[in-house]
Amino acid sequence: MKYVNLGHTSLRVSRLGFGCARIASLTTACSPRAVRSTLDAAFDAGVNFFDTADIYGQGDSERMLGDVFSGRRADIILATKAGLTLSISQTMIRLAKPLANPLLRHWKGGRRSVAQNRLASERKRFEPGFLRERIESSLRRLRTDYIDLFMLHSPPVEVLQNQDVHRLLIDLRDAGKIRYLGVSCDDVASARAALAWEEIDSIQVPVSLDYREMLPEILPMASSRGVGVIAREVFAGGRLRDHPAIRQLSVQRPGLQWFEFALQFVQQMPEVSTVVIGVTTRAHLNANLNALASQPLPQELMTQFRCVT
Repeated sequence: MKYVNLGHTSLRVSRLGFGCARIASLTTACSPRAVRSTLDAAFDAGVNFFDTADIYGQGDSERMLGDVFSGRRADIILATKAGLTLSISQTMIRLAKPLANPLLRHWKGGRRSVAQNRLASERKRFEPGFLRERIESSLRRLRTDYIDLFMLHSPPVEVLQNQDVHRLLIDLRDAGKIRYLGVSCDDVASARAALAWEEIDSIQVPVSLDYREMLPEILPMASSRGVGVIAREVFAGGRLRDHPAIRQLSVQRPGLQWFEFALQFVQQMPEVSTVVIGVTTRAHLNANLNALASQPLPQELMTQFRCVT
């Protein structure tokens, strides 16, 4: 595993990050024991960057990370987020997980239905008092007294310009509860606003062959300011299987899997520190590790596909 600094920070992150959105979700097809085994395997393979959020799995994603890594805290980098909240009914689902999860494994379309309902129930909340409460709760669930990287979770531009939010996060950083500050951005406007805040250390953005809007402006701007870039959604939800670039490359590189090309395309970008990929099974973990170690794409192809509109 290779490691790089996350922007100007002292965090040495693995080039592959472990996305923890589904590790304790009702939609996860794996048992908690199997997921814990996958987390251990990732750690053993050199993965040290684990990306979660307070609402993932109704808080159970953070709880699982806290349980699995409680004795290895100094050896990992924990990134979490806050700013989204779920409806009461979605929050209460946590109590039904032990019974509902096994049933959903056998209900065709069940996991997709649950995921859609959860997404529809999300609401944004960025009041300083709410954020402070959520960060304190995350610390307890993660079983730690500090968060390596805290990110605002999909905030609108006005939140990123809110001085009260800025002061809260700086106060928590000064108190040692947060080491570095970041923003998980969904679009160019929010990424631009995040980079306008001089205290920002990292941004997390979607980057893929299917979504290249961040490439012309945001990634170079982040790099020039020493802001670390965490790339997510590099597989574009599986939509890249039939992407024209994939078809073109398959002629030049027979046997290359589409996800290997997709991962290499993003991780070879000099501005990107780490690529976060959601994983729950050992098979998926191994496939991603192999893709990370696959033969790099020729620079002329990188330039060609990065510039295609």
